[in-house]
Amino acid sequence: MNIKRGLVAGILITIGFGSCIDDQFDIPKSPDIPIGTPINIFQLRQLCPPGNIHKFTGDTSVFAVVTMDDKSGNLYKEAYIKDETGGVVVRLKSSGGLYQGDSIYINLKGTSLKYYRKLFQIDSVDVDRNIKKISTQKETVPITVTIPELNTFSYESQLIRIENVQFISTDTSKTYADADNLEYGELTLMDDLGNTVMVRTSGYAKFANEKVPNGQGSIIAIAGRYDDQVQLMIRRTDEVMFDNPWWDPFEGLSKITIAQLKQKYTSGFLTIADPHYIEALVSADDESGNYYRNIVIQDETTGIDLKINAYDIFEMFPVGTKLKVRVKGLILGAYGGLVQLGGSIYQSGGYDRLGGIEEGAIPAFIQIISTGNTVEPTIINLSSMSDQNLGMLIQLDGVQFIESELGKPWSESSATTNRTLTDCDGNEITVRTSNYASFRGELLPEGNGTLVAILSKYLSTYQLYVRDLSDVTLDGERCTLTEPFFEENFNSNLGIFTAYSITGAQVWQWQSYDGGCAVMNGYPNANEDWLVSPLIEMEDMVNVQMNIREAINYFTNYNDVKVLVSNNYNGSSLPTESGTWVELTGFNRPTNSTGWTFVDSGNIDLSDFDGQNINIAFKYTSTSSAASAWEVSKVVLRGVSVK
Repeated sequence: MNIKRGLVAGILITIGFGSCIDDQFDIPKSPDIPIGTPINIFQLRQLCPPGNIHKFTGDTSVFAVVTMDDKSGNLYKEAYIKDETGGVVVRLKSSGGLYQGDSIYINLKGTSLKYYRKLFQIDSVDVDRNIKKISTQKETVPITVTIPELNTFSYESQLIRIENVQFISTDTSKTYADADNLEYGELTLMDDLGNTVMVRTSGYAKFANEKVPNGQGSIIAIAGRYDDQVQLMIRRTDEVMFDNPWWDPFEGLSKITIAQLKQKYTSGFLTIADPHYIEALVSADDESGNYYRNIVIQDETTGIDLKINAYDIFEMFPVGTKLKVRVKGLILGAYGGLVQLGGSIYQSGGYDRLGGIEEGAIPAFIQIISTGNTVEPTIINLSSMSDQNLGMLIQLDGVQFIESELGKPWSESSATTNRTLTDCDGNEITVRTSNYASFRGELLPEGNGTLVAILSKYLSTYQLYVRDLSDVTLDGERCTLTEPFFEENFNSNLGIFTAYSITGAQVWQWQSYDGGCAVMNGYPNANEDWLVSPLIEMEDMVNVQMNIREAINYFTNYNDVKVLVSNNYNGSSLPTESGTWVELTGFNRPTNSTGWTFVDSGNIDLSDFDGQNINIAFKYTSTSSAASAWEVSKVVLRGVSVK
């Protein structure tokens, strides 16, 4: 039974014993050690909240049964006791004198209640002066629990039984502890759902050098605690009853790709129940400090962040390690829209967050297939990247940091810092570096060249995470970017563009997405709406290139979201009544799979209109049965002046 169930018993003046332990006895007459006021273990905890110390100066007694003694050597000057409200460890002034099954009462005068690494205990107990034995051989029936129930700490210091468990494969070749060097052994126990708990054994235990059983079954132990970790202590090895064959956590699972895994995610947190695993290469680890409690893995389809609650993960899974990851029982979540894989959920700032796989559970979910593999980056350019590249190692050629950031470090010392990388066409991307990265104080390279990094994303903005400076070769001659002669970023409204509604109730509007954008969504009506620039003077310009940034969700087809140019629009009439409009095609655009992701077009060649004045238009159409949502956040024109 857990502590909460002892609440009713905790308010009683007298103590009754029952439940699952055979400890019925009468309070003896004329005891050698006075009883004083009876108290139960639940009430003891109420007297001493965590972080406090409570000293007894009067006669107060707790009645209990000893569930574990120090005869086996697995405890030293300690014993565990239990009544119907809970369990507690008793710290003795000397070893011996208390034995498993003893029914006792402890006069607490001169003792104290305190915590050691969050484990509640009765300290400074003298067996001869504080303890009276009432009877012996009052054995306790263990409480059957699961590992997740144990990890709530509701069964602290109680005798428990767990069924259908086994030691992880790497522990089955070990002994319980190191008797030769008198060092503790720490073994990991795992159930068939991948939940784990530690079994800790003293090097002084009589069974320390016995080999761990290689099978599955049940175990009886005391549920101890060390800070925020449950630690089991066994009394003797015949209570480790692993008579069934050892179970492979990957048995019966089928392989899927990371892309298929991501497709399962919709929103919130998804605990994966399907019997699947993935195989992937580690493409980034935490060695440089730019990742924390996180590695990035990828297969031939895409990549994903894998969160692990451990430090120095690179020592276990360095870059180039091929892993087999059991996804059944893991959790999919998202941060800033980026889908991630983890093993727990925790709260931070009042919100639920995706946490990592606990370090002790790693063997239940991750196996190493091979090491030392080469992870080849995918070569892409800034205008053609897509969500399929997320979580993958990519290579960008012909890039450089913008001029205003030269001379600055990769990251400020106070916080994670964004820097801006650009190509020679003016396409830009954020490079994000942790202030804990080992290279954070190094100055940004000033040249042009190649950068290899992991592609990530926050909301609709792509980001790069550099693994270490060996991935950065920016030492070539910088390219000279042509300054824009026309630019609209829709920072706070539709800017210098004019909206024309031809049909339908919906019109072009402004939203704050991507730093500000023009938005048109005709759902659920038939609409035709234009967004037209003012006259753009290009009489003295040649080699004109245009770049736009857009997102299209609920994609229908490109005929419904046209980008047009005219060299004879009068600037005031409806665009359907004035001007010859030419559709611009052949540039990078969102697809039916990019959703709300903003995509850079790359250079759109307008050289056919060199020396002419033009208007740019975005023409939107929808029907009552099909309507895209179109967002435009940037329109930039560059060219060479011939003045």
